Amino acid sequence: MRRLVWGWIGLMGLAAAAAAATVKDVRLETSESEDTVRIVLDAPAQFRVYELDAPPRVVVMVPGAHPKAGLAEAGGGGGVERIAVRDTEQGARVEIRLKRRIKPDVRAEGEELVVRFAHPAEEKAAQPRAVVEDVLARDQDGITELVIAGRGLEKNYNAFRSAGGRRLILDFWNAELRAGKSHYSFPTQNVATVDLG
Repeated sequence: MRRLVWGWIGLMGLAAAAAAATVKDVRLETSESEDTVRIVLDAPAQFRVYELDAPPRVVVMVPGAHPKAGLAEAGGGGGVERIAVRDTEQGARVEIRLKRRIKPDVRAEGEELVVRFAHPAEEKAAQPRAVVEDVLARDQDGITELVIAGRGLEKNYNAFRSAGGRRLILDFWNAELRAGKSHYSFPTQNVATVDLG
């Protein structure tokens, strides 16, 4: 019985060795939206994926496979620093070293293992804050003109009337107050005071 079991295991090992895949090539493709590493095999194969830190890396193990002779290391591009291919006792090891940690999307597509790294969405450039620098009021031809001096005030604001229409509130979103004072008094027909805060 023991001899039969060992013989069966031995036959399975020989069959697995005969069917072992070869890593023929590893290619890196970069675009504005993603980096793609294509692991080209000569036959479909099982694989395992490991995400490692310090430095950030993604390792694709292809059990029982072996890299083609001379296939060793490739330069990087985009978010990929370099790609190294090793022949180990467990199989072919493809190590993708990254400039920063990015979650991979790994899929088998026929005889290729495709590892995609989507580029993170670019952060929008911070908009400069609106600034209130001074307040002026003057009468002209029976109309009181109120001037709020500053920068970027026209972009985001709300206007409200209260106290039966006798008070006007201007709300400048996220504005910075750089005026020399917070209370202004004016001897004009329609504007008596302005408070900033």
